[in-house]
Amino acid sequence: MTQPIAKVFHSPSFSWPAGIVNLQELACISVTVPKDLVSLDLVDETGILLLDETLAEAGDEERWASQFQGRLLVIAEEGYADGQFLVPRNWPGNYTLKALQAAIRESRLHQNRHYLMAELAGERDKSLQLTNIGTALSAQTDINHLLTMILREGRNLACCDAGSLYLIDREDENQAEMVFKLTQCDSISFPFEEKRMPMNEKSISGVVALTGKSLNIEDVYFLPEGTSYGFNSFFDESRGYRSRSMLTLPMKNRNQEVIGVLQFINRKKAPDIKLTSTEAALENTIPFDSNLETLLKALASRVDAVWLGDHVCWTGVAGVNGHDLYPIPYTDESLALLVDRIRIVQDFLERPLILENASTYLTFTDSTIPEEEFLYRMAQEADCGLLLDVNNVYVSCRNHDMDPRSYLEGIPYERVVQFHLAGHTDKGTHCIDTHDSAVIDPVWELYAEVERRTGGRATLLEWDDNIPPFTELHAELLKAQKFRYGGKFTHAS
Repeated sequence: MTQPIAKVFHSPSFSWPAGIVNLQELACISVTVPKDLVSLDLVDETGILLLDETLAEAGDEERWASQFQGRLLVIAEEGYADGQFLVPRNWPGNYTLKALQAAIRESRLHQNRHYLMAELAGERDKSLQLTNIGTALSAQTDINHLLTMILREGRNLACCDAGSLYLIDREDENQAEMVFKLTQCDSISFPFEEKRMPMNEKSISGVVALTGKSLNIEDVYFLPEGTSYGFNSFFDESRGYRSRSMLTLPMKNRNQEVIGVLQFINRKKAPDIKLTSTEAALENTIPFDSNLETLLKALASRVDAVWLGDHVCWTGVAGVNGHDLYPIPYTDESLALLVDRIRIVQDFLERPLILENASTYLTFTDSTIPEEEFLYRMAQEADCGLLLDVNNVYVSCRNHDMDPRSYLEGIPYERVVQFHLAGHTDKGTHCIDTHDSAVIDPVWELYAEVERRTGGRATLLEWDDNIPPFTELHAELLKAQKFRYGGKFTHAS
């Protein structure tokens, strides 16, 4: 049956003039008073009212049009009402036909506008939801919790029944592996075991990992001819599940390197539907559209940076960059300014900042707060993390005649996310943070102390100049690894 192109309301006595044809394409509905329109459905379309003498006497144009607040177009006889479209008295056929054609075109414009506004509202809702998700993710510094949140919130955003997350392990230069890290499903519960598999073109996730391009599949059991990949139905067969629509996305870092794969399975018509049978899956799942794919790609990019780092310093004045890390005065005024700036940056970037203590070579006579106390208060008040550079602690304490162990007593270790180690140049009267030599024993002793206090944190060894052979660098890293696993300091040789 052909769908009517428009709903046309008219009086019971209205007589269609000669010359009006194709009335079967119109849904012609008889009405007598304005309230007759209340029960008629005009939610997704615009109606056309033929306001003749009979209907004009039953209620003026404003009363008719008010029933649908602008969703009713009026064709009226001249002299009875001021409609959007006017025809001479007695509705001559050629004039009525032209007015109907114009009203139908106008109704389609109204209908398209309604659909576009509804779609725009939906996209705004999804964008706001993605922003809120990003805010929640930015506060998460535990990578396992972060990955779990990305998968869960992505499924919620797309109304998906299930999803999986894979990470890529490139330790073996000859054969990268995919680590099956997470899986979630609303309809069934099952034990999960982390697994490894070769990264190749035989699987859907492998193709996405290798190409860096997404795959949007309407039904995984009916793949396009000529594809190198296939769908592994083992889970479906063993659990009585039916996978259907699937969207697989690459997770990339800032260098656009693929570091993992997100897989969303079975987009549902409604979130509370359970897909407990093949019939339920076929009846209640739908494909992923391009707009949703764009949103989920944006979500996948959130794994890019768990946090962002910078130094506690200033680098220029009056728009001129000095290309160095200058010390700041440790006062209440500078603390308030710094805390305010950190909050602004964290809110804008939607990532937590991790601030690093810098090596310093002079101090301000106006400083009233010890450096370690300043760092403590900054981290607490700005709700940011700390990157503790152990070599910088040693260098600054040597340069300013401070006790490095007393300095470490004041650090809020629950805020410390990462450690840095490096070598420096000892000038006798002072030290310079040059990153051009091995870590000295006193710095290793301090590192052993902070590792003990924290229970272990990620560590970066910096070596920027006079770089030695790889074997020597690797040996230096192995010293740090020993302390990360509870080893005690013994003088390096």
